[in-house]
Amino acid sequence: QSLPTDNMQIVSSKKGFTLIELVLYIAIIAGFLTTTIFFAMRVVEGGQRARIHAEVQQNLRVAMERIDREIRSAVDLNVAGSTFNAHPGVLSLEGESGEDPIVFDIQGGILRLSKGASGPYNLTSNDVEVTNFVVKNHSVSNRTKVIQIEMTVRYASTADSVAYDVESSARTSVVLRTQSD
Repeated sequence: QSLPTDNMQIVSSKKGFTLIELVLYIAIIAGFLTTTIFFAMRVVEGGQRARIHAEVQQNLRVAMERIDREIRSAVDLNVAGSTFNAHPGVLSLEGESGEDPIVFDIQGGILRLSKGASGPYNLTSNDVEVTNFVVKNHSVSNRTKVIQIEMTVRYASTADSVAYDVESSARTSVVLRTQSD
């Protein structure tokens, strides 16, 4: 056996990172993770905002279509049972026998429909609030009966952790069918 002498060099096989390299790698990874998390949060927030916007639009569209359909199929306008030119308005229509009257009204920010003796049912969901419902009577004497509806729907749910102020409005004018004599 030979012993190492002073002239021989010992080669070290240690491999690793210096402290500066380690800090630099950690900073790069932290920056990447922060950017990724921020991007993911923005995507989720955008999806939630789109869902809320769609909820408001769908409630407004469905309610206006239903009002339009009921007015077109009504026999006459019940002026005494309606509230015109004010919020919350009430629209009362005379329907076919057994469905008299047909009433649209607002209760607790929800648009409701009542037909005859049946109790009211909601046309808008609990996630939205009808903030404006105005009924206008543009009828011309006893000839043409025209009803104008103005409605504004706002997102009102508190179930989401982030509140968004989304609101949409619509206006329509509908002519009642004429009753054949």
